[in-house]
Amino acid sequence: LFGVDKSFWTPNLFQEKVFDAIYPAAFCAHKKNEEVAERFGSRALLCGKWEEEGLVNICKSFSSIVLPQVTHDVLRELYRSSKKCVIPALLGSQRTVAEALSCGLEIDACKDNWKVQEILSGKIKLLDVPEMAEIYDKELTYVAYSNPRRSV
Repeated sequence: LFGVDKSFWTPNLFQEKVFDAIYPAAFCAHKKNEEVAERFGSRALLCGKWEEEGLVNICKSFSSIVLPQVTHDVLRELYRSSKKCVIPALLGSQRTVAEALSCGLEIDACKDNWKVQEILSGKIKLLDVPEMAEIYDKELTYVAYSNPRRSV
């Protein structure tokens, strides 16, 4: 089971599809952002935390639109402006799949990413959990403040 707030992550049928592909993921080696940039060029939108500046520059070199990490409100509109969500990563991306599917996007994911494939095959069900963002925020805040080695 995986939860997503389907009252927030929704399609917008009036929104024009401007991008052929979106990939919202941190720019780090295991996410393989550059594969989306190379494949889709200027028709790709990539956004996420810039962990490895070199990867950001590689993606830009393919004329892809590259943005830093954005808010949930902005990300929803970016999904709605895209035809498909492309996920080349071998691990993770379950939340991305849940959000993109809820926004009505086609998913093009690495076949070796077994967690994503479990969602796409129906082995893991997506639950409609209102206020999921608030639940994540509350839990992450709890973890941050309960870790004695971390100062907030």
